[in-house]
Amino acid sequence: MKKSSAFLLALAAFSLILMPVAAQAPAAIPAMLVGLSAKEAESLARGEAVIREVKSPSSLGLAGFDAEATAIRKEIAALNPNYLTEVIALIPYKTGTGQVDKLAAALSNLEGYVGIPYWSVQMQKTYDLFDKMTILTKKPMPGGAYLEADQHMKPFEDYKASYEYRLGVEMLTFRSVNLSPLSYKGLRSVSPGGMKWFLYVFHSGDYLVYYGAGAVKAFDMLGLIRDRLKVSFIGRVSAFFDHMYARLK
Repeated sequence: MKKSSAFLLALAAFSLILMPVAAQAPAAIPAMLVGLSAKEAESLARGEAVIREVKSPSSLGLAGFDAEATAIRKEIAALNPNYLTEVIALIPYKTGTGQVDKLAAALSNLEGYVGIPYWSVQMQKTYDLFDKMTILTKKPMPGGAYLEADQHMKPFEDYKASYEYRLGVEMLTFRSVNLSPLSYKGLRSVSPGGMKWFLYVFHSGDYLVYYGAGAVKAFDMLGLIRDRLKVSFIGRVSAFFDHMYARLK
């Protein structure tokens, strides 16, 4: 009995020693990121990007902690998308290296979007996310620029979209909206304003928090092609934000 009691006491003490260690990974996640599973938090703590399908705008992983984050949440909620994807990552902050400026340069170079690799799950083949990008308008705005382009993204027909970005102190916001319909073989899949991409990068402690969201309100034939469209839209959002995420490393 004495040996058994001693063993149990030792096991309990060992468990208490381990408990703070196990709690360390989630503690590294900035408070602005919410609703993450333990697995997702652990992936972020390991330096991996997390891609999440979100069922409702109320479940977004970015808290409305400031004006920028609140605006993103409100605009996505107003769209009421039926396809919503997030890409979240923590990038070690490197003082004086101009990480955010480099990302802004990549985002403003629309011609550079051509050739971004996109893996098609359905076709089991890699395509260019965009194979055409013609700038129609470019206007300066406080801290950034506003651009419009005529572009092509398979399998949709040509469509127009706007892009705007703004730089602040160790932060960047980016927003893209389709200005004309996305149609496939003559069938309108997404109405103007129905596909929006957002990016918010900001400094928090030892990291740059990288938060991207793609929201789409699409006609999916009353759910008949929902699974197919879901994979397609998630893949496209992931391809774009993964490409831009690499510019910060």
